[in-house]
Amino acid sequence: MIERRGTNSIKYDREKAQDSRIVSMWVADMDLPEVKEALVKRAQHGVFGYATPTLSYYQAVINWMATRH
Repeated sequence: MIERRGTNSIKYDREKAQDSRIVSMWVADMDLPEVKEALVKRAQHGVFGYATPTLSYYQAVINWMATRH
């Protein structure tokens, strides 16, 4: 993990963040190494063009819309 304290991070440097009893789950500043790994893997091939949406993409959108609307 990268030490974020002292980097002007709202999640780690606010006054409330100094209280170890408080977990800053409200901040969209996430520590998700899996996401970083996936982004790096995707970027390493060096091809940055448009891709044709897959059936799984459309199904995910359909499911999301059906669940929320």
